[in-house]
Amino acid sequence: MELFYQKLVPATARHRSSMLQDMEVGKPTEIDAICGEVCRRGAALGVPTPANRRLLEMVVERSRGGRPGPPQDPA
Repeated sequence: MELFYQKLVPATARHRSSMLQDMEVGKPTEIDAICGEVCRRGAALGVPTPANRRLLEMVVERSRGGRPGPPQDPA
């Protein structure tokens, strides 16, 4: 934990992911290729992927200029 908080966190605190950079300039992100694929494969295998589904929803909403809201009911 000491290594994490004393060395790793400070060294990466200003890091900006490529997906964030894409969103900031209005470029498409790779969210569907990452989280979307996990969701599709999970669905095909009958494995729930709620965390990836939520990340997908949030990034898509934000990319459209909105603010991510509460999770949608997976009806």
